[in-house]
Amino acid sequence: MIQRRSSGVPETHPGGGPPTLVVRHDTLPTAGCGGGRERWYIAGMIDETPRPRRRPSGSPVGEALVWVSRITVIGLSMFVPGLVGGWLDARLGLAVLGPLGFVVGFVAGLAQLSAIARRP
Repeated sequence: MIQRRSSGVPETHPGGGPPTLVVRHDTLPTAGCGGGRERWYIAGMIDETPRPRRRPSGSPVGEALVWVSRITVIGLSMFVPGLVGGWLDARLGLAVLGPLGFVVGFVAGLAQLSAIARRP
């Protein structure tokens, strides 16, 4: 915590609590033989207050990319388990894992859709 000399009151940041200083130490090389010169410096401050989640910027392209990625993830989560199950069926000589993979993928996709629908 940093204190001002004029008032003696701890200096705070807009987040509310006191910031944490990051102090670093390193050795600067010197010409010739010998170790070097030591240096201590303040590298910055860490604000330990939680930040609110960032909202999309509101640009139409950014919003479109967010939705394209969501739809792609849902589609892949529905389709890929069936492909993996079909591949395992072919390798193991079974006929059950492919359809089971598609059912599991469908349920996973519906769960992701409901999670998106619940978001504000």
